[in-house]
Amino acid sequence: QNRIRLIKGWDELYTALDDHLTQLALVPGSPYYSTSPNIPPQHNTWTNNLTSLRAVFDNLIEVQRRWVYLESIFGAGGGSDVKG
Repeated sequence: QNRIRLIKGWDELYTALDDHLTQLALVPGSPYYSTSPNIPPQHNTWTNNLTSLRAVFDNLIEVQRRWVYLESIFGAGGGSDVKG
């Protein structure tokens, strides 16, 4: 069986990601935020990385959705229905 393993549990991934982004959004309100020169750049880096990760998740979900659709057409014997 040459089936591709699908990612499941997207809700858990998005929940954790959203929780971390929410926590990061609260950091600038801390009195320590502006007192350390290292915190703002690290905050921006983490925010950008997690935002990029969310975009990757969105793209992976779309690729996976399309893969499942196309696999039903071309894979596992479904290719006999398609004539080229």
